[in-house]
Formats: sequence, structure tokens, C-alpha cells
Amino acid sequence: MVSKRDAILTSALKLFAQQGFDGVGLREIAADAKVAQPTIHYHFDSKIILLEAVIEIGASRTTGFHKDKLAHMIASTPDTQLQDIVRILFEPYNQPDQT
Repeated sequence: MVSKRDAILTSALKLFAQQGFDGVGLREIAADAKVAQPTIHYHFDSKIILLEAVIEIGASRTTGFHKDKLAHMIASTPDTQLQDIVRILFEPYNQPDQT
């Protein structure tokens, strides 16, 4: 079962990506997450704090993606080239739905 906090973060990420930070309100995020608006305030002091949490999750996922892909490449390809490393570093940005 998804926690309320995780549901809020998932909805915030989706709605911020679709409508921008200024284009979505906490009421809309609460409705999408299927929680009461005060629940958002319980977990996050402000909309900015919620955005920071969303960014932190995205950065963590991207870092994990890079770490795993680079470790696999280096282990399996002893003659790894710089362009291979650069391709992996930018892959999440070129294919954001696949990370």
C-alpha cells in the first residue's frame, strides 16, 4: 500500500510536470493524491518544501540510474570510451519515461 506521503509526491511530480509549479495548487494535488489538503500540510510545510522533496527524489533516481549503468558498463566493457559515459549521463534526460 502506498503511503499518503508517497501518493502526494507522485501526484505533485505528475502535476508539476504537466502544469508547472505555478499552474497547480495544493487542492489539486490533494485531489489527485486522494488525500485531504491538510494531509499535505502535515507532511510538507509549504508548496516550496513539496517541490524540494520532488526534486530530491528525481535527483536521487537519476543518480542511482547513473551509478548502476556506469558500474555495469565498466564491469562488462574494459575499454569504455568517454562518449559511452556521456551517453549514460544524459540518457535519463533524453528518455525520461524509462528511468
